[in-house]
Amino acid sequence: MKNLNRRCLVDTIYLYCFNNKSPLLLLVARLQSLCMAKILHIEDNPENLLLVRRLLESAGHTVVEALDGLSGIRAAGEDIPDLILMDINLPGLDGNEATTIIKSTPGLPNIPIVAITSNAFPGSRERCLVAGCDGYIPKPIDVDTFVSTLNAYLAGYRDDLPLEKKAHYLGEYSRELAVSLEEQAYARHFLEGIIMQSPVSTLITDKDGVCVLHNNVYAKVFNVEQERSIGAYRIFDDPQLRKNGRLDIIRMVFEENHQAEFQTNYYIPGKGERIIRFSVFPVLDSSGMLKNTVVQHMDITDEIKAVKEQEILRNQLFQAQKMESIGTLAGGVAHDYNNLLVGVLGGAELLLKNMDVNDSKYKLLCIIRDSALKMSDLTKSLLAYAQGGKFLPEEIDINQFVEETLAFTSRIIDRQITVTSNLQPGLPMIVADRGQFHQTLINIIMNAAEATEGKGEIIITTKLAEFIPESFTDADPDGVYVSIIVQDTGCGMSQSVLEKVFEPFYSTKGTGRGLGMAAIYGITRQHKAMIQAKSEPNIGTKIELIWPTNMQFPVEKTSEPHPGEGRKQPQPPTGSILIVDDEEVVREVATDILSGSGYSVLIAEDGDDAIEAVKANPDINLVILDIIMKRMNGKETYVELKKLKPEIKVLVSSGYDEDSPVRDILDMGAEGFIQKPYNLDELLSRVNSILDKS
Repeated sequence: MKNLNRRCLVDTIYLYCFNNKSPLLLLVARLQSLCMAKILHIEDNPENLLLVRRLLESAGHTVVEALDGLSGIRAAGEDIPDLILMDINLPGLDGNEATTIIKSTPGLPNIPIVAITSNAFPGSRERCLVAGCDGYIPKPIDVDTFVSTLNAYLAGYRDDLPLEKKAHYLGEYSRELAVSLEEQAYARHFLEGIIMQSPVSTLITDKDGVCVLHNNVYAKVFNVEQERSIGAYRIFDDPQLRKNGRLDIIRMVFEENHQAEFQTNYYIPGKGERIIRFSVFPVLDSSGMLKNTVVQHMDITDEIKAVKEQEILRNQLFQAQKMESIGTLAGGVAHDYNNLLVGVLGGAELLLKNMDVNDSKYKLLCIIRDSALKMSDLTKSLLAYAQGGKFLPEEIDINQFVEETLAFTSRIIDRQITVTSNLQPGLPMIVADRGQFHQTLINIIMNAAEATEGKGEIIITTKLAEFIPESFTDADPDGVYVSIIVQDTGCGMSQSVLEKVFEPFYSTKGTGRGLGMAAIYGITRQHKAMIQAKSEPNIGTKIELIWPTNMQFPVEKTSEPHPGEGRKQPQPPTGSILIVDDEEVVREVATDILSGSGYSVLIAEDGDDAIEAVKANPDINLVILDIIMKRMNGKETYVELKKLKPEIKVLVSSGYDEDSPVRDILDMGAEGFIQKPYNLDELLSRVNSILDKS
């Protein structure tokens, strides 16, 4: 007993050194070898028996030998060894079969069994491990490491396989061994051992489909008591398989000896609806007749759920990236378009300024000017989609706002359509740009009215948002949000249309430009809000806005003058104005407007030219600065101008809106911003305002 305890202690130390690759490994292995162990060697080759016996006895171990599988099983039961060395290629019962029987024999399962074989074909090691072996040593053995390797197994070290690989080889191996066992007395015992050790839910039926055996994993998967299904469960009477139409597949296994795999929904008491993958294959006797079937199960509910969630996230990411790319493109188009409109709108207004109303060309110029203004509105819609447009947040009483909006829309909505509201009282103020929010709500309501042809109903609901969707990535987890819902009983949309509803230039209307819902999408994103749509054909559409409140986004009160206030002419104009823009038409129109009002104007086509112009003309006191330019951009130019002349005034001008790259320069101290395309009065008003302050 003292020797056994001492060996257990040394074994534990050896296992620690083995796992951690300690330099003390050889020393501990030597100490371990001094603690004698009884080792059973099952081998039919005398030369191998002699070599192993000499190595083990020289290390202090006692060796017991057996020449075949059956005698080895008997020796294991009689001598109770500390470890078994098992050759695989044995006469009669082979090593894997003998291993399985030993592992399923009461009193013997804990004895470590190490396969020692010259089998080098793929999968030989895996077959040994699924049969029950705890380790694997290939022949020819390495005499220098053989004893220390066995000492590791004596100390508790075990080889292992991943679950999926183990399940694969167990399935293959059980089919082969079921018909190859020569010793019929051990056949059932052996198969039961394989099944009971399997990590996969396994059930064996007879040729009539009645359960004759199942393992513990089956009982856990299907939440049944152990042994309860044996003799009572018949696979052809399974109500879940009948309900889901799977019995025909199973019948083919029994009638045609085919292997079958399928997955199905399966209700399990205590677990609810699960998704189970079935694998069913026949076991034939020596005459080729069906003897049994093996039914294996795997609960893949969580796996499928994870795959679906990943797919949803992947689609959401793709959609967000697509919308972001389209938004970038739309913003770039709007910027370039606005630059060109400066020439059209400004040129038309300069001509109109000096033309008699009765001139025959006056009306044509008015048409050009008005068309340019309409085109400007189009670019504003593009910018609203791309970046939300200019954003002036304020607190809004949502219920009052809805009532005012409904009063306005009641005059233009078909009287056959019933419009009702369900407004929750006491809601917190939302934070929004009043003009943009008005555009958003009007657009949604008018879309609902157009979809509700003839008699129908539109319901507007306001309430506290009870649930924030996971897709609302900008949401404050502790924030308070208001939900504004517009629901109609109109024609609805198909899934394919619904997926594109927020894309620019997509419209189901013959005359639509496809920018209404796209602009709303950009506005909600700019406000850190969310919009979502649900629709079914011939049932209706539900649009929901989830909007932040002043409880997480308080609004600071400001007293800035409105940018459209009337101009005041400085008396007289002093200093010079430098126009910095890479578009020639913008430089020319702005020069004509300002010089026509008495200002001295210089021009530069990029940042480098602007720096040189200020150096050469120290009387320049205002720069009208573009953002997107070659060589040096607007922000870089602003920094250099301030270094050169700190008191110089800068008016930022861009085809983008104020909440684009313009914001960086405004935050650095620029005096103002004017968005292209601007008309004559707008430009003079902004310039006069800045110069008056100076």
